[in-house]
Amino acid sequence: MTSEEIIEHMEKKGIKFQLMTKDDALKFLLSNNNYFKLTSYRKNFAKYAIGDKLGCYIDLDFAYLRDLSIIDMHLRHILLKMTLDIEHYIKVNLLKHMESNPDEDGYSTVADFIKTYDDNNNIVISDIVKNAGSPYCGELLFKYNIDKSSKTIENFPIWAFVEVISFGRLKDFYNFYYANLGLKDKYDLGFLLTTVNQLRNAVAHNNCLINNLYPVHPDCLKYYKPNFNVMTFLSNAGVSNTARTNKMRNPRLRQIASTIYVFDSIVTSKAIKQNRYYELNKLVEDRMLLREHYYDKNETILSAFDFIKKITKYGIKRIDEESV
Repeated sequence: MTSEEIIEHMEKKGIKFQLMTKDDALKFLLSNNNYFKLTSYRKNFAKYAIGDKLGCYIDLDFAYLRDLSIIDMHLRHILLKMTLDIEHYIKVNLLKHMESNPDEDGYSTVADFIKTYDDNNNIVISDIVKNAGSPYCGELLFKYNIDKSSKTIENFPIWAFVEVISFGRLKDFYNFYYANLGLKDKYDLGFLLTTVNQLRNAVAHNNCLINNLYPVHPDCLKYYKPNFNVMTFLSNAGVSNTARTNKMRNPRLRQIASTIYVFDSIVTSKAIKQNRYYELNKLVEDRMLLREHYYDKNETILSAFDFIKKITKYGIKRIDEESV
């Protein structure tokens, strides 16, 4: 469809152009976003179930979609920083733990991990050697005689290993290391790191986060088990039991909440925590509330915003308490 036909199609689906003219909507679609991505936020709005307007959206203006897309952009940028911080501090904590372990030489666990995971498909070695031509990792790999033709990797130390593997592989190594020791880390990050990795991939690829905030039907959650630590974190943040249950039934909000919990647990720099939480607080206090009246009739959106706000305020409170 042409841009004009897209606008006409949106009107037929009940999307209004009262707060933003059709001309301005066209300019926004052509210069700042695309139809497919922008209209994904329509999933947060109900449709008429009967009558002449069957299948059309109820109380949905194009300006609402634009506003949600901008809020989403800011949220993605902040969460990407948080996932990068988490990755850094996983490495820091791993190295610190291994250095204090008298049975760890910095090489053997890496070798065991590569052997264990590469028995079938050489997945770890493949991930490493693809960085051989990288201007950022190439020299490091060359130092240990690793190039694109390498089929085996020996005598590769942990401090170099963590610098050339993906976040997903780092998550696997983290779990492998603690499992080998027969330990469970106090933050129970094992499965949660998978959740963080999923969110990291989403925000890094600019996938929409808040374009579907409805809870998933319980029948679709047979593999979902609430994480005790995350649920406790939310309870301490003032999120009611009903809200915790409903919001954590939404995969997107669950990933956001779990990532913030992991960030709060594993990052030890007060300055980094302050920067991230204050960025998030500016988003929930200023940008989310800027056109809050758009969503006066949409409890799904308003309650999701409140959910993120409560978590943010709790994070700031914890930092303030540490300062006392």
